[in-house]
Amino acid sequence: LALPVSIAAAQDGLTVIVNDVNAEPVPGESAYLVTAYVTVSDSSGQPVAGLDAGAFAASQDGKAVELRSVEPVERPASIVLVIDTSNSMWYYGKMDAVKQAAASFIDGLDPADQIALVTFNETVSIAQNLSDDHQAAATIISLIEAVPGMGTCLYDAAHQAITVASTAPASQRAIILLTDGVDELADQSGPCSEHTQADVIDQANDSTTRVPIY
Repeated sequence: LALPVSIAAAQDGLTVIVNDVNAEPVPGESAYLVTAYVTVSDSSGQPVAGLDAGAFAASQDGKAVELRSVEPVERPASIVLVIDTSNSMWYYGKMDAVKQAAASFIDGLDPADQIALVTFNETVSIAQNLSDDHQAAATIISLIEAVPGMGTCLYDAAHQAITVASTAPASQRAIILLTDGVDELADQSGPCSEHTQADVIDQANDSTTRVPIY
């Protein structure tokens, strides 16, 4: 069963986002129990409540698949916020806007949601592991500064963020990566990271560490 992840489709003013799909083998059968976590929102971006199985349809190879149940799920989210502090962020004066956006995002979290912070330039630092201490995260963000003369080890940072996110339950984790550049040294003489884009994609898609990156 192939379903797109994080693909949005709009119909009649509604938007459906498939956040994650989990498939587990059914013991003693040549079958899988597939669970899809979806978000449905209206034209103003507000969640649509009260939907039952009759509101959804799924197919496999063009054939309809029976939906056993549709249940609302409210679970804490685990978000890893990754912030670029390289030379370009300093040179073009972008940090204030980034810090404001990050602080605003944290203000919008539910109390039980967890947040981790990763900063990077030519080194990657875990400023805070996953925690529901939102005030501590906001304080750390207020103190972050870009560093002149430093490159952008983008893929190393993403790779580390996936490792941090993988400690949270599947289907409840995500990475938000704020950067203005590509993976390169400050003098643009070559890549900054030891890891490659392919490494990051493979790790993000691995069944044990799977996490969407925005």
